[in-house]
Amino acid sequence: MRFLLIILFLFFGCDDSNPSGSSLDLCGVVGGDDINEDGYHCGDLEVLQEIIDINPAMGGMDILSDIPFTPGWDSNGRLIYFGPGDDIESGLINYLPESFGELTSLVNIDIFYEPIVNLPQSIGNLINLTSFEIYETQITSLPDSFSELINLDYTPLTHNLLSSLPENLCDNLSLSANIEVYGNQLCNEYNPQYNQIFWCIEILDFNDAGENPQDYTNCCEGVNNSGETMTNWTNCP
Repeated sequence: MRFLLIILFLFFGCDDSNPSGSSLDLCGVVGGDDINEDGYHCGDLEVLQEIIDINPAMGGMDILSDIPFTPGWDSNGRLIYFGPGDDIESGLINYLPESFGELTSLVNIDIFYEPIVNLPQSIGNLINLTSFEIYETQITSLPDSFSELINLDYTPLTHNLLSSLPENLCDNLSLSANIEVYGNQLCNEYNPQYNQIFWCIEILDFNDAGENPQDYTNCCEGVNNSGETMTNWTNCP
């Protein structure tokens, strides 16, 4: 997984007597709104540490010597980018904690080639996000709070396992929002051509007849909002 960029910074603000980064940071607490002497936000460091703690495959990694990273911090010590440094695919992230929503300065998130299965409900707190890319993960659905990401613009959620979308997905998004969901397992009920509540969605893998060329078993025959019978509409029981 190419997602490990962020972990490097856990080591910047930690007591040298505990190189694992699990003890009190230089703010004097684990987490908080202070900035440590190296210029990093203590609360952001705490969230990144929790990500490591809840993903067993990350244990024992020697990040400083093995993997090059690109910083994702702003001049105020806040994390603004969560994603890969170089072209790295590690496949180590299965979970994101609810505390992930405390990274409120994030502007860009990239999650590539990860075995992650869901996103925390707190994701809706990240209202500064303009770009959110999720590619080739195990995610099957989005939390209802996704609609609170009011500044989203570039949002490719492609080639995952999405089989449903929250009905409120487009409710609060800006008119410039464009959520690409091709390469998932979505039926025509999420195609804005047939269901206008999903106006913010772009589905590129339907042919001119409104049929999904991929044979997804989660889709059945159903009736759309205009009373037309569709062969690729509802989820099978």
